[in-house]
Amino acid sequence: MTTSTPESHPAFHKVPHEPNPIAPSGDGTFVVEFRSAKMIITLELLASLPQTEYSDCYVASTGHAKSGPYRFEGVTLRDVLTAAGVPPKAEAKVKISGADGYEVEVSTEPENAPAGSPSPLLATQRDGVKLTREQGLVRVIVPTETEDALLQLKWIKTIRVHSVEDENENVTQLTSP
Repeated sequence: MTTSTPESHPAFHKVPHEPNPIAPSGDGTFVVEFRSAKMIITLELLASLPQTEYSDCYVASTGHAKSGPYRFEGVTLRDVLTAAGVPPKAEAKVKISGADGYEVEVSTEPENAPAGSPSPLLATQRDGVKLTREQGLVRVIVPTETEDALLQLKWIKTIRVHSVEDENENVTQLTSP
């Protein structure tokens, strides 16, 4: 069995931060950026979207041992992106930045996961209780991660969506005579 380390994980971006940072201030509001549009996502908006529940999820934060299993509830990344105007079938790269400087890149459909695997979740509750600010208020949960949980992020600040289709158009424009 191989275990990925932060240094060997392709989606991990090393940023200087303490294992137990003080939670940044904020009310859980974050921004989704797609093309030239920006949409502010509030806890109230998240509560109005379809809710999803994943069981048997684990958390492993920097400087902490793995804990769980937990039951997380919230909105799938795909549903948040759809609400923000990203076409449902868009093939996209999604970069999520935290207020503490941590960044991850995820897919709406987890890479290398079996067909039918769950989409990343923007969780607002754990085991039926709302997340605290220290827990993230809104926390990215990738249910297929059971060891290092390097794609999981709390204190979401920005979600940037880069459409593969848009990137292909830009390449065509740059290479066309």
